[in-house]
Amino acid sequence: MRRATIQPGRLCLVPVVLAGVFPLAGGIAAPDRAAARTLLVAQDGGGEFTRIQDAIQVANHGDVVSVAPGHYLERILFGGRRIQVRSTDGPARTTIDAAGSGSVVTMSFGESGETLLEGFTLTGGTGTHISLADAEAAGSPELQARRHRAGEPLLLSQVPPAASLATTSPEGRSQLAFGGAVLLLSASPVLRNLIIEGNDANVGGGLYAWSTLPTVERCLFRDNSAGLGAHVALDPNTNIRMSDCRFEGGVSASGGAIWLQFARFELRDSWIEANSGGEGGAIYSIGGTTAALLDHCVLRANRAGYGSAVFLRDSRIRLSRCTLVDNEFDLEDQGAIYLVENSTAELNRCAFSGNGLNPTFCQDSSVSATCSVFWPLAPSCASGSDNRVADPLFCNQHQGNFRLRSESPCRSENAPGDCGTIGWSAILCGAPADELDPGKERTEGRRQP
Repeated sequence: MRRATIQPGRLCLVPVVLAGVFPLAGGIAAPDRAAARTLLVAQDGGGEFTRIQDAIQVANHGDVVSVAPGHYLERILFGGRRIQVRSTDGPARTTIDAAGSGSVVTMSFGESGETLLEGFTLTGGTGTHISLADAEAAGSPELQARRHRAGEPLLLSQVPPAASLATTSPEGRSQLAFGGAVLLLSASPVLRNLIIEGNDANVGGGLYAWSTLPTVERCLFRDNSAGLGAHVALDPNTNIRMSDCRFEGGVSASGGAIWLQFARFELRDSWIEANSGGEGGAIYSIGGTTAALLDHCVLRANRAGYGSAVFLRDSRIRLSRCTLVDNEFDLEDQGAIYLVENSTAELNRCAFSGNGLNPTFCQDSSVSATCSVFWPLAPSCASGSDNRVADPLFCNQHQGNFRLRSESPCRSENAPGDCGTIGWSAILCGAPADELDPGKERTEGRRQP
């Protein structure tokens, strides 16, 4: 398995602005919506195509590529098409396997929110090496598109910051591979109901994004690995929104699940569990004037040398209604949230338990906490109001059951002031999900992603 040769967690780079780097692939007309087609792919010959990429190649904007169950040994490249590629039977029965030949899925021609990938398992990806050559050296935009569709190295007039630190080959190719399963460069699609597992890259084992605004919904990231960001890595000018996702089993030097620099990141209604990294067992963030947001999330049993859950370097993060439990340390007890170099963390209605003796560690940084519960000790570097040091009294913390006992300090009835429910779940032990009052936020009743 490849590993990044750079020092983990030490990228301090000035973000670059992507301006017209990837032209829209030529020759793709925009037909009337009424003319949109459904193109069927089936390995048994029961459709118009037996390979997914063959159907994508002839699709026009607005078309749907419908994929029957099967194990497809190929890589797919969208080439700027605003199309939907969907499986008929979901990710458990439909796999796209790159078999070690590169990124499983590549979007790099300005794909928009009208581009959808839904219902697949993506595996066997090893990422894409990015050429540092000027894009004009490839000739016309049409030639660039043909080269890219043929699987040749991507050509950038500007390079992602992580690539700019890497050594290069005589041909100018980066020695780092990006986006084991999914590579997004200046593309902002919707990714939905995917299982992304068993992929590896130097940066972003599951997904790598640069200068994008993608939406990721109901996805499982499992057993991916990378030097930076086992499941997800985000470079500048990226604003990603993720919800109802699960991240587990990731292994990385920095960012056991997610690594980001100068990127905006929103994660809602999700679990980050059993990942490991040298810095940031769940999340590593460097640089960023806009705070990353985690809303209604669980960070459980992640492990790192520093920042068993979150590591921040010159960065900002906001956690709301989150539960952080049993995150562990490879080295000395340094804090579930570890902040250095003018970082800030805002904790609102969060519950901490079993994360060592110090929930937070600050070096030239600060933490503000409101309406939060800490156990067994209060954070050493936090200010705020309506916080308590108390056992949150989950139903079964070690088995991941974060419903609440009737006497729990996290229940709105027992919380101080107007805090309301603290942490991820509002439901009592043993109560079915549908017993929630209509006015309460639906929490444990939502499936564990």
